[in-house]
Amino acid sequence: MLLVGAPLSIREIDFRNRAYPFVQSDGVPEALHWMDAHQSSIITLEDGRYRFGDEPQLILDRVTFGKLRGVAGEVAAVTMTYPAGGTATWQYGYLFRWRLDQPSLLGWFETGSRAYSGLNRLYFEAGNLVIDLTDPERVEALCCSSGFVRKRYQWTGGKFQHAGRSEFGDLR
Repeated sequence: MLLVGAPLSIREIDFRNRAYPFVQSDGVPEALHWMDAHQSSIITLEDGRYRFGDEPQLILDRVTFGKLRGVAGEVAAVTMTYPAGGTATWQYGYLFRWRLDQPSLLGWFETGSRAYSGLNRLYFEAGNLVIDLTDPERVEALCCSSGFVRKRYQWTGGKFQHAGRSEFGDLR
């Protein structure tokens, strides 16, 4: 039985005020890593932010919707930024589907920091999750890279798997 006013689809979820699994990195990450979807450490965003005491905060950037081959209905991709201070800034991505009248986490990942595999773009295309990362081989400064590395992921066997070869291109 649904409550009056209860969300009816993934698009109606308030991602700015909900709980997410989270593990704070030891050091600055330099690559994309898929994290344990069953992580027991949880944080709860309030108005799109989470503050770690006096530490920097985690900030919700965007929610993108799309289709993944092998998943019924739409998928929501929630991206967040962790500005660790100085030049270190990296992102987290959370992917949810609508299941049994509520959002269900498919998986989540951590990117590298800024020029070293930082998140440039995330979108859905032809049933795949596409993640464009800054190319660490084309670093111009700690903040910047002149290129990207595009990785495509498929939902296969209950997890995200890299599909095909990585593509490389210019950011400018």
